[in-house]
Amino acid sequence: MKIRAGFVSNSSSSSFLVGARGKTVAKITFEIDIAAYATECFTCIEELDRWFKDYHGSREYWSERLLKAYNRSVELIREGYTVYRCDSSNESDDDISNILYSHSPNIISWDDDQDMMLVEDCL
Repeated sequence: MKIRAGFVSNSSSSSFLVGARGKTVAKITFEIDIAAYATECFTCIEELDRWFKDYHGSREYWSERLLKAYNRSVELIREGYTVYRCDSSNESDDDISNILYSHSPNIISWDDDQDMMLVEDCL
């Protein structure tokens, strides 16, 4: 049985009480280290090229969506960003991974100063 502070839970459900006056929409905020969910990180275009070729094959077979993600990743690397390929799963014991799988990118609020941004929500 999983135990979380404030929640009573087993593997299939969770229950909790909420008091509300009028408004019933809650904003739930937490911070995670995106790098902790990264299976790959790219700081140069050569690394990115190698991964895209190994993982997706020849560029001539890429979908428009994949090509767009690649081109945006190249732009970001040129602007000094590190591009992370992150994985999440609904079969994980990690609650955050389950949330990211179910709701990404809708729940992620990127920095106003654009220090982080979504390239593509699934590759």
